[in-house]
Amino acid sequence: SVEAVDGRLVLRDLASAPIADLPVEELVSIQWVRRSSQNTTEVVGPVDPEAFAPYAAARY
Repeated sequence: SVEAVDGRLVLRDLASAPIADLPVEELVSIQWVRRSSQNTTEVVGPVDPEAFAPYAAARY
């Protein structure tokens, strides 16, 4: 379900995603969405930890 809500937008930095530097020129609306997903994981091979490190904090 999607609900319109009153609130404020707070952008905070992560070392891997400095979004607080993005300019917010206008806030049009805020919506709260409840959702769930079901994922299946599979190990397909080794991962180089140093190559993966920049993506470790990303959430999709």
